[in-house]
Parts: sequence; C-alpha cells; structure tokens
Amino acid sequence: MANEQNHPGVEIVPAEMGSGGTTLVRIPDDPMAVLEARNRMMERVLSYAISATHPGQWQMLGDKPWPTGPACESMARRCGVSWDKPECERRDTSDEQGPAYTWTYRARFFLPGGIDSIWAEGHCSSRDQFLGTGLAYETRDLPEVEEGNIRQAAMTNMIVNGVTRLLGVRNLTRERLDALLGAGSSDKMGRVEYTAGAKGGGRTSGVGEKPIPFGRSKGKKLSDAADDDLAWLLRSMQESVADPEKAKWKAGNEAWVKAIEAEQARRANAKAGTTANGAAKPSP
Repeated sequence: MANEQNHPGVEIVPAEMGSGGTTLVRIPDDPMAVLEARNRMMERVLSYAISATHPGQWQMLGDKPWPTGPACESMARRCGVSWDKPECERRDTSDEQGPAYTWTYRARFFLPGGIDSIWAEGHCSSRDQFLGTGLAYETRDLPEVEEGNIRQAAMTNMIVNGVTRLLGVRNLTRERLDALLGAGSSDKMGRVEYTAGAKGGGRTSGVGEKPIPFGRSKGKKLSDAADDDLAWLLRSMQESVADPEKAKWKAGNEAWVKAIEAEQARRANAKAGTTANGAAKPSP
C-alpha cells in the first residue's frame, strides 16, 4: 500500500463497503507535463517526416526551404497522415483579360489516432504562370490550357498545405532543415527566385529552367542553348517588350530578358575565369 500511495499521479480511494480492497483513481496530469510530452512527440513526428525526404524533393523559395508534392507524399506515408475524400469546386470568372476559372480542392487531414486534424485547401487558376495562360511568353490561349493539369495542381496544393500544416513543416529555416536532413542539404536544393512585381504578389518567374518557347533551341533550357540562339532569343524578347500590342505579356517577356542576360553574363565570366560580384543568376 505504501508503494501505491507514493506513486505519482495516483490517488488511493477507499473501495465500496464489503469489496475488501481499494480503488486506484488516476489524477489528471499536470497541464505543463502534457504540453511538454506533446512537444517531444511533435518533434519526433517532424524528424520522421523530414527523414522520409531527400534534398531533391525540396526547393528554396527565396531564403525558405519548401517541400514539393513528392516530398509531402513521402512524409504523409511515413507519418501515417490520412485525409477524407476531397471536395472540389470550379469557379468561373472574367475580367478585362477575358474568361478564366479556378479549381479548389479541400479535405480534412488527420494524424494517426484522429487526435489531430485540420482542414486544408488547394487552388489553381487557368491564369497560372506555368500551367495556364499566365506564361512568360504569349503562346497559349485559354482553350489550349489543359484543365486536367489545373485540377491536378489544385489537388497537389491541397496535399502540400494539409501535410505541411499538420506535421509542422511550414516556415522551416535552412539551418533547421540542415539539422534534420543533413548538413549542407539546403545547398543541394533547387532554387526559385521571386520576380519583383510579378502578378499575384510573389509569383516566381520560373523562366531559367523552363523550356525555351520558340526558335532553334525551342524546348531546351537557357543553359543548354547555343550562344547564337541566346542572342537571337534576347533580341526577340526585347522587341516583344517594346511592342505596345504585346503589353499583356510585357512582365513575362522582361523576365525572359533578365534571365537570358544573366545566362550570357555567366558564360562570359566562365570564359574569363572570373565570377562577377553580385552577378545575377538565371532563375529556375
């Protein structure tokens, strides 16, 4: 009986008359102890989640590491994240640029046991810079947009939002990720630079790693194009920037101009055996 009386979190309560014994009743845990235990549990969950990925599944968005869709799927499998059957909705809109639409997916995400759950949404518009009409060049109209790709992107965005919020993966610093994934991991990640003034307040230019839209090097990346092809493409983009009738695509074409000039500068520095201080780099 002395051992039972000294057991933390246990209160000895007399049993009912005639039962011949006592009943052990659990006293509620200290709230701080519960929070500390939960914090340790979430740290372990985060460690498990990150260990399911590799640097190639992450991107540096500015100075912040961000997991891609495949990284989130790997983390979800490792940590047993599940979600309900998604709801989806298409919204049609129209403005001075013409008709457009947005697909939205939403679902509730759960950790094992159903103790933690959140609602998450994912959106993608037909004006998307990479999949829709908001390209950095003027070669796609709304009928040419593959709506299935827009829907898939919206669902992937939902999964990324749900998994990262539930597992606490959002807003990791480079140092924190390197500590979890391995020293120097952030240096091996793809990098996406933000284009100032891009539509949507922070969308990325993406042109450095996108296929060249036309010309003899069509389909290649800037880094793989011949010098003459780069020079020709630069002139074409500069002419488009100066053309008032192509004002709709001016921002995207300006992004191409900057990326081409940066690639030309990189090649010139490489040939000279120097690296210019603060030289711009092509944006992936």
